Formats: sequence, structure tokens, C-alpha cells
Amino acid sequence: MASVLVIDESQQRAVEICTGLIQAGHQVAEVLPSALELVARIEEIKPDIILIETESPSRDTLEHLGVMNRDMPRPAVDVAVAHFEEHLALKRELAETSRKLSERKVIEKAKGILMKSRGMDEETAYGALGKLPMERSQPLAKVAGNVVDMAELLL
Repeated sequence: MASVLVIDESQQRAVEICTGLIQAGHQVAEVLPSALELVARIEEIKPDIILIETESPSRDTLEHLGVMNRDMPRPAVDVAVAHFEEHLALKRELAETSRKLSERKVIEKAKGILMKSRGMDEETAYGALGKLPMERSQPLAKVAGNVVDMAELLL
């Protein structure tokens, strides 16, 4: 079990980090809102790990970290890396979800066009749309987009 010093400007985020650390079996030695008294606190607490989360560290914070690292080397884990990776994963997930929703809208619009112009019921229209991608080796969304484009051209 590692003793962890958490430094975070956001009290709410610090609580979330501490909860995760405790659940992972670590001991939270202390939580500091800034790195201003870092050297003194490290000498007193002697943590195994220091987690620092800061949006944009001040010059003073960087200087304190440099002094701390030079005088008392300790394993330092930068939580910002984990947050960044989580943020990127969420952005990718959002982009994928948006793409799927956009494709779904085009498919529904194409299905509606077939239902109206050909007098098909929903199941038959979807079945007709489903055959084209297999015949043309194209994704359903692309074929549906072509149907919508042609309908707009002809109407």
C-alpha cells in the first residue's frame, strides 16, 4: 500500500481522485490545494507517491517541484496524463456516437423516401435499403445517402 500526497486546485476533483486511490488500496496521506508548501509537507509526510493535478501550473509551483525533485527524489505521478487520456477517449466516443446518429438519420430519411415514393411499408423499405449495400459492397449509410441525394435531385 502506497502513501499518496494529492495536490489539486479543485476540491471536487481531489475528492474523486482520493476516492479512486482508496478503492485501489492506497493511503491518502494528505490533500493540498497547491504546491506552495510542497517541500515542507513532503519532509513531514514522506509520501511514496505525489499526484499533482493542475490546469496550468504557476512559476512558483514549477520551482517548488524542481526543488523537491532535486532535494528529495520521490516517484511522481502526473494525474493530468490520465485525465488527458480520459478526455481523448471521451472525445473519440462522442465523435463515434455523433457519426452513428448522423448515419441513422440518413438511413431513416432514405427509408421514408422509399416508403412514400414506392408505397412500401417500413420493413420492406428497410429490406430494400439493406440489399443495396451488399450488392455494391458499400456501407448502408453511404447507400442511404445516395438515395436521399437522388430524391432531392429528382424532387
